Amino acid sequence: MDFQSDLWNSFHDGSIVEVRGELPNISLRVEIQYLREKLPGAGDSIWIHLKNCTLIRLTAWESERETQLGDINAEHDFEILNAKTVDDSIHIFSPNGQLELTYTGSNLELDSGHVISWQELSQVSQDYWKSFGKNPKQAY
Repeated sequence: MDFQSDLWNSFHDGSIVEVRGELPNISLRVEIQYLREKLPGAGDSIWIHLKNCTLIRLTAWESERETQLGDINAEHDFEILNAKTVDDSIHIFSPNGQLELTYTGSNLELDSGHVISWQELSQVSQDYWKSFGKNPKQAY
């Protein structure tokens, strides 16, 4: 696996619940309580701010057509299952479709405003999944 897909795969079972901005400045809010509670401060989401985004395309499996990004919101979220890199784009898969992104960089910000690194997120995610199921009271 490569760097970008590893990072997006850290958001497994999280949901993109909000999209802000216009090309090339796009921000995505991922609601992911199980990771967020392991990071500083209170909250339930992490913002991903994409740099130099040249493509953002959402395709629904059901209709095999592109849908509007404005359709992603708290009521119609996009659950992240996994991701892979194809050429210069990252393809993020959900039960209902695929989100394709092309961008040159990104940064992360907790919903509290605290900036975190991809490495910090990756470590928290790895630690969570290593311990998953070891504690019978752990909620998923």
